[in-house]
Amino acid sequence: RRVVFMNIRPFTGFFRRHLFLIISLSAAVISTTVLRPEWRQLLQMPDYRVLGLLFALMTVIRGFCDARLPDAAALFLLRRCRRLLPLYLVLTVLIFFFSMAVTNDVALLTFVPLTLTVCRYLNIVPIRILVIETIAANLGSALTPMGNPQNLFLYSYYHLSPGEFFAVTAPLTAAAFVFLLPAAASAAGRDSQNGVEAAALPPVPAVKKRDGAVWAVLLTVLLGAVFRAIEVWQAVALTAVVVSVVNPKLWLKTDYSLLAVFTALFIFTGNLTAVPALKKVLPQFLGSPVSACFSAAALSQVISNVPAALLTAPFTGLWRPLLLGVNLGGLGTLIASLASVITYQFYIREANASSKRYLLVFTVFNALFFVLLIPVTLLIL
Repeated sequence: RRVVFMNIRPFTGFFRRHLFLIISLSAAVISTTVLRPEWRQLLQMPDYRVLGLLFALMTVIRGFCDARLPDAAALFLLRRCRRLLPLYLVLTVLIFFFSMAVTNDVALLTFVPLTLTVCRYLNIVPIRILVIETIAANLGSALTPMGNPQNLFLYSYYHLSPGEFFAVTAPLTAAAFVFLLPAAASAAGRDSQNGVEAAALPPVPAVKKRDGAVWAVLLTVLLGAVFRAIEVWQAVALTAVVVSVVNPKLWLKTDYSLLAVFTALFIFTGNLTAVPALKKVLPQFLGSPVSACFSAAALSQVISNVPAALLTAPFTGLWRPLLLGVNLGGLGTLIASLASVITYQFYIREANASSKRYLLVFTVFNALFFVLLIPVTLLIL
């Protein structure tokens, strides 16, 4: 029995790490097999502009991480925190604002391991702060088109202007920030210790300043492409050239599985939009601003907010409630936002981790923020 278990363990580990990739690819293959669209239609389903921008942004953000800039900046600030309250507030604020520029996924990938290290040194159960950080990443990333994938898709799909986009997302994120600070303070009060010693933190890593400057310039170019100041494919081509010259090893570190997930989701949702029954049912839930918003939020709880945006956009011109709905819908279940799964996977690897306790705290905090933001959402609508 032991030999058999050890033989299948690598496969089960791969399945857990790439669960959403496997599900999305399976959905794309099955829907294509059943519905049998023409090859021309199949090739037109992916939004190549969004995929190109996402690929370039992920590669540049990977460059920042490789240059150790996020780690150095975070540790520089955290070494100045002597008590748990400012530590929790700094972590929450950092993730909230970092996620606006580097996406919620990258913000959590950067700060969650650091948070776990700090909590391990201080003998703190990290559940509350991890949940607060996850909510901060999901809500902070709602502000900008490049903050999360569903925003980038909707911004491109509806050809929105920056003014139109920020008029919807800025009030939501401002309200979220107001609610996040007392939540972080409350978590610090429950986990309070005598103090946080600077020696408990790992040393500040050496920063590759030259590479960091290159990635900063390249990120500025890509932001220009996001806001349509330059052509997308010019920015993507420039990214490819610079990465190949400055740090070609980044090609091996880019998350290609996320691109595969998006391509599969484009195909799957494109196939579904051709189903006659769905064409009749979905518009009924997307006919008014309130129903469109909360239908998108509810759908996000089941299939996550990225595929919810891809599936509903072709059936409604009400982009404001849809944009609000998929970002509000990131709060709720663990799979409502894929970024939430990242934090959970880091936590369950810890010694004495309690998945039941984590999921309970996660659900309570997410439900609380969801309810608190409903009035704000209705005011924006």
